[in-house]
Amino acid sequence: MRVRLRGAREDAAVWLDGSPLLPGGDAAADSQVSAEAFGWGSGGSALAGRSLASAILLRLSGDVALAAANAPALASEVLARLPEGDFDCELDLGRFLAERIVPGFPHEEE
Repeated sequence: MRVRLRGAREDAAVWLDGSPLLPGGDAAADSQVSAEAFGWGSGGSALAGRSLASAILLRLSGDVALAAANAPALASEVLARLPEGDFDCELDLGRFLAERIVPGFPHEEE
């Protein structure tokens, strides 16, 4: 599952496949998603990075428990490697899900 992830540092805004992710927004039922602004790159706070990771995983899976349990790994293994400023990239999050969370989750082979 390849997704397009775009972030604007000035606003701490992030879009997943063109749809905005909102801190605490569509993930308000998940206590692991902070209302704090999203963060990424090695300079972002750990909580802000986990909040973004949890929002992404919740949007993709619809599973609050899965998102909360796996947000720290996504934050440290993927989001911490994003540039500090604005970014626009494609990620194979299906591979991340398949390798760490849900064996057999569809992803593109290299």
